[in-house]
Amino acid sequence: MKKLSFIGITLVSKIQRRAIRVVFDPKTTILTGTNDTGKSSIIKNLFWTFGAEPTTDARWREAKVISVVHFDIAGSEFHLLRRESFFALFDETFELIKTFTSVTNELGPFLAELLDFKVILSNRNKEGVIPPTAFYFLPYYMDQDTSWTSNWSSFTKLQQFPKFKNDLAEYHTGIRPNEYYVAKAILSKATDELSNLNAEQRILKGMAGRLNDELSEADFNIDIEIFKEEINDLISKCQRLQLQEQKLKDNLVDLNNDKLRIQHQISLVQSAMREARLDYKFASNLTDEIGCPICGAVYENDFATRFDIAMDEGRCAEMLVELESERLNVDLKFTMENDKHSNTLNEIQEIQAILDRRQGEILLRDVINSQGKNELKSIFKQSLDGVIRTQVEKQMEINTLNEKIKGLGDKKRRTTITEDYRANMRKYLHQLDVQLSEKAYSKISSNIKAQGSDMPRALLAYYYAILAVMRKYSSAVFAPMVIDSPNQQDQDKIRLDKLLNFIKTESPTDCQLILGVADLHGVEIPGTIMKFEHQYSLLREDQYDNLNSDVTLLLEKAYNDDANSGSLKLF
Repeated sequence: MKKLSFIGITLVSKIQRRAIRVVFDPKTTILTGTNDTGKSSIIKNLFWTFGAEPTTDARWREAKVISVVHFDIAGSEFHLLRRESFFALFDETFELIKTFTSVTNELGPFLAELLDFKVILSNRNKEGVIPPTAFYFLPYYMDQDTSWTSNWSSFTKLQQFPKFKNDLAEYHTGIRPNEYYVAKAILSKATDELSNLNAEQRILKGMAGRLNDELSEADFNIDIEIFKEEINDLISKCQRLQLQEQKLKDNLVDLNNDKLRIQHQISLVQSAMREARLDYKFASNLTDEIGCPICGAVYENDFATRFDIAMDEGRCAEMLVELESERLNVDLKFTMENDKHSNTLNEIQEIQAILDRRQGEILLRDVINSQGKNELKSIFKQSLDGVIRTQVEKQMEINTLNEKIKGLGDKKRRTTITEDYRANMRKYLHQLDVQLSEKAYSKISSNIKAQGSDMPRALLAYYYAILAVMRKYSSAVFAPMVIDSPNQQDQDKIRLDKLLNFIKTESPTDCQLILGVADLHGVEIPGTIMKFEHQYSLLREDQYDNLNSDVTLLLEKAYNDDANSGSLKLF
């Protein structure tokens, strides 16, 4: 089984001029500290960087943090950057792979390929699509806010897929593996193709029937007047669309001018940066005192002078990042307007095609006279025979796919996995001292309910039961377990000890664990312990300059692939 592991995370706030970098233990990392010291912010931003949306407070959102998660999938290292709704993925040498501005339509499908995450869920329009990465991480992440009161709810904005829990639980646990959804996608495409063939067959049969009727008549006439009203309506609509197309074209011209203006400003800033670099290099190579060749005066070439030059370059770099961000926004607007323009042109072309066809129908008699009765019948018969042959082949493909899907979702596999899950639940509930009837968790997607302080422990048993089954049957890349603040609902000392020791003993040894707790209460869990002590001050001033420099280089690389990323060595 391929695995995902988190190498580290870099967080930078240009507004606060603060930053932090955290490096994770390949096995176990324990983040400790009292409330509001930032351990949960580190955890939440791991998933936020991948496009998921954990709950965050207003103070953190106002900081407008830029994050970079450094991760590994089956030995291949990647770096994923997020700045608000902009994402950029880099390889292990920090070469840009791709940028994204949409989670659902761009980032999600791309990461799904990396993570072998092939489940298909129905959205509100009843369309089957690959869900965003939040749905990949749901069984792995136990957040401090909602995961201890409700399962499958670690993130916000999950409502785009109504009633997703059962389908997602069956996918992650392997009841319906990747092969099932790949076959379903091929089946859906084949079914659509067969539907189109059936429609084409009906049209050809209808045309052939009408042609036979018309050819059998002695007198063949077409009255042009019956088309007049329809044609006039189409012409009016076409004219309205042409006016709309001109307006959109004007908007595109304005946006293109904005792009040229910003590009000119970027060129000026880049030129200033190059000059600053040359000035700094020139000053660095000179002696500490410089004599004027004309007047003989001596000037100091000290550190302050060279530092001012370096600061000029730094300010240019900051300005370049902002200009690139502005250019990105203009590019997005240009793309949207261009799409509208293209759609309008397509509508105009479709109407013109209909006009041509409708007006051309009056020439049917000429076509008939030129082709001859027998030749026309032969053409229709050949077309119809070809469609029928393709229909038969497509139906055979559909039958084969249905048999494959039936085999992948057979009752025996479902029963085996469900029984494994129930056995794990019985074992884990006993270890955590929770009394829960088997009926309450019999379904693999059950909504777990328990009373008072039993609820967090019952949910912990459920999460571990699901993860144990996933390790055995899941076909996706296996992610790290991330548990935030498991001490919920005022656990007494005995049960808290059971809970922490359960995490210690039942967490898979070959799976990375990141645990956020206020205190371990004397329980020794092997791994790297990081203690956070400053309330409301996770990001540090003393780390800002170096980390901001790294992140700015990545932003330059993302906004302009020709930019020099320098020799980035983050770890």
